[in-house]
Amino acid sequence: MSEEKGDWDEYRRLILQELLRLSTGIAELKTQLAFLHASDLASIKAEIAVLKFKSGLWGFVAGAIPSVAALAYMAISK
Repeated sequence: MSEEKGDWDEYRRLILQELLRLSTGIAELKTQLAFLHASDLASIKAEIAVLKFKSGLWGFVAGAIPSVAALAYMAISK
């Protein structure tokens, strides 16, 4: 009986070590995932800001073309 208890104590110790190792690994992965998530969000926000600026600029150019054409037509027709 003593030998069985000794084997179980050793097995229990190994199981607890493995659980602690896995728990530490999961905690590290959560930290890395949170960091990647934050950096990805910052990158996406920067890209959105650039796209907003570009779309505003292209909208201005697209709106200015008919205005310039109308002014040129008015200047020529007088």
